Amino acid sequence: MKNFIIVLAVSSILSLSACKGGESYTTADKAPSAAPISEAKLGAVLVYADWCGSCKILDPKIEAVKSAHDFKNTAFVTLDYTDKNSDAFFRSADKAGVTKAVQDYLGDKIKTGQLLLVDMDDQKVIGVIKKDMSNADIVATISKAAKGA
Repeated sequence: MKNFIIVLAVSSILSLSACKGGESYTTADKAPSAAPISEAKLGAVLVYADWCGSCKILDPKIEAVKSAHDFKNTAFVTLDYTDKNSDAFFRSADKAGVTKAVQDYLGDKIKTGQLLLVDMDDQKVIGVIKKDMSNADIVATISKAAKGA
């Protein structure tokens, strides 16, 4: 029983640390914390799931970069695929206004653990950020995409 309680406590702590905070990214159901997605030139779309190992590496990097830099005309949005429900995932993409870009890029297979940089006018993915990129590379990639969008 004592071991069970310890395992349960550790699981709870790990679950809480893996949860997404609402300050940095927003789901399509909430008002964006950066520029409204409809007014943004660049959409930074995190394809996320709680169970995704790559997301657990990438998310803190994105958080650090966002808190250290002001990305003008960029809206950050999270599309949650934790429940592996592609219909709900694409409904969220639709609410965020990025459905075409996300569907064209991902096709039939939703791959989590990446930040898609979407030109909101053209509805095309113009950059991708993955877990192995340094914070400096992430800043450079977002900045370059924002200038091109």
